[in-house]
Amino acid sequence: MIRKISFGFCFFAVCASSYAFFILIQKKSEVETQIEQMESLKKEIASSEQETKEMNLEHSNRYSRERAINQELESRKLEVDRDLQVATLNFENAKTEVQGLQEDNDLLSKKIEEAKLNLLSLQKELKNIIDKRSEYGITIPLLRQQKVDISSEIDRTSDESKILQEQLKTYSSISESLKSHYDSVMKALVEDRNARNWLERGEFIKIKSITIDLKNGLLGLPVGKEQGVLENKLFAIYDKDREICKLRITYSEINKSIATIVPLIGDPSKLLNLNEFSLYHL
Repeated sequence: MIRKISFGFCFFAVCASSYAFFILIQKKSEVETQIEQMESLKKEIASSEQETKEMNLEHSNRYSRERAINQELESRKLEVDRDLQVATLNFENAKTEVQGLQEDNDLLSKKIEEAKLNLLSLQKELKNIIDKRSEYGITIPLLRQQKVDISSEIDRTSDESKILQEQLKTYSSISESLKSHYDSVMKALVEDRNARNWLERGEFIKIKSITIDLKNGLLGLPVGKEQGVLENKLFAIYDKDREICKLRITYSEINKSIATIVPLIGDPSKLLNLNEFSLYHL
């Protein structure tokens, strides 16, 4: 009985051990499988972490590149904005300058038209002056010839006067009427000689009314060619033996003329306070 119990117990123990061994092997296999799965999972996790690191690194590099590109684009945008502002300012300045040039051009065109009109007027005036000068060119030589003839007549008359005086001494019986006639002729000749108003070099004439334009250095004189005040002649203005200024005749008619004040000589402003002065022919 004891043997049966012992055998049964041993059999039970063997069976239990076998079952336990089987269970242990099965558990070991499951554990090994789980270990393999864990190792595989670890590898997958490591691979995934590596891929994640690589992706993060790629994303970081891409972000850096994109940031650098964005910064460069922003910098270029700022440069373009600055260039645009400068170009806009230059355009506005150029536009303003063009408008100013257009206004200057319009004003210049207007002045050119006015100058053309003035030129036509001056050409007409010059033609009149040339015509008058041609007329005077004929008249003046005749006047000079008349002056020479009068001087010759005076000399001849003076010689005749001497002859008549000798005849008077010789012929005391000449009538009183002839003597009176002689005296009147002599008086007329002397008066004619003294009455001439031709201003020679070194002579002067008193002048009262003149036109003064100190800004342009011009004087309008009430004497002209009839008094010997001719173009390009040099004169001086005196007040009580004191020279005020010098002037040169630029335009002359019969009884009026225009003179240019010689600069840097005397004080022409004193003419404004003079009612009368002497015009000397230099």
